[in-house]
Amino acid sequence: MDRALQLKGFSLPTFGPSMGKAGTFLSEVGEEFQKISWPTRRQVLVETLVVIFVCAFLTGLVMAYDWLLTRLANAVFYGQ
Repeated sequence: MDRALQLKGFSLPTFGPSMGKAGTFLSEVGEEFQKISWPTRRQVLVETLVVIFVCAFLTGLVMAYDWLLTRLANAVFYGQ
């Protein structure tokens, strides 16, 4: 283990060409893993809140359409 990718106490060993194609693949995965740009805590919080808001809004919109179309169908087919 020449190099190891450190991730908050977890080390992922890098593999060399001694393992053939699998070793090359795992070595390249380690290199790509080092390029990851992790979001900040604030960014994750804001984006999570946006997703929750959009899901709630779309749920309300679908419920409103469902209610409206149900009322319309009842009026047309059952005269209610």
